[in-house]
Amino acid sequence: MGRIVRSMVFHAAVLLSYHIMPSNHQAQMPRKKTKILVTNYVIFAAGSGEGRSGIPNALVISLVDSASNSLSDQPVEKHETGDDLPYRMAVHPGGEGVICSLPKSCRWFEWDTIQSEDTIELSLKPSEKVFDQLEDVGQQLAVTFSQDGSLLVVVHDGTLRVFKWPSMALVLDAPKAHTSVKKLDFSPDGKYRVSVGSGPGTVWDISSSIAKASLSKENDEVFGFCKFSFNGDSDPFLYVTAMRG
Repeated sequence: MGRIVRSMVFHAAVLLSYHIMPSNHQAQMPRKKTKILVTNYVIFAAGSGEGRSGIPNALVISLVDSASNSLSDQPVEKHETGDDLPYRMAVHPGGEGVICSLPKSCRWFEWDTIQSEDTIELSLKPSEKVFDQLEDVGQQLAVTFSQDGSLLVVVHDGTLRVFKWPSMALVLDAPKAHTSVKKLDFSPDGKYRVSVGSGPGTVWDISSSIAKASLSKENDEVFGFCKFSFNGDSDPFLYVTAMRG
């Protein structure tokens, strides 16, 4: 069975590592070594927007050679999205698929894998699932999953919403949280969520839907990124980058 065991999001690209263990792994003798296939991919979102004059709107998967730190000469998969420009993506940590923000809605894609003895072929297929809460609501400027995959957060026109996954039950609805959003992140335990963009940053308590802290900035500062991190078994730290000028 395969699952995504690591993902990092860089704007419109996601780096992921795909591990597959033999189906009879549990039945093997404890001392017998089991071969685990590890394949690294990057999924990109690109295009020239409506009209497709130039680069086709598409999600593209490329193979990563970890030894040489390079990409495959040709993509292993390319899924065109028509006139819809893919803007933001988030990979579900449990390996269920990828959610992609398009100009008017969000679309869900599922992984499709073909395994041979020594290789894993990874591709995407559009899902039949439709999330009514994210249909015809405009382009989501940010999308991300909590680390355990139980929560999905999206931002559109300054309104920040958090949903339970996969039921899509609304957990938090914060209108005008930001004029624009640059980055979102969840604490490792899923209790807090931070967002930075125009104006001050905000740390939210997910269970109570209350803003627990406001991250102030100087007049000429602009927040760029935010990230929670654990220091051993202690409380998480929050790191924020700020630029001047």
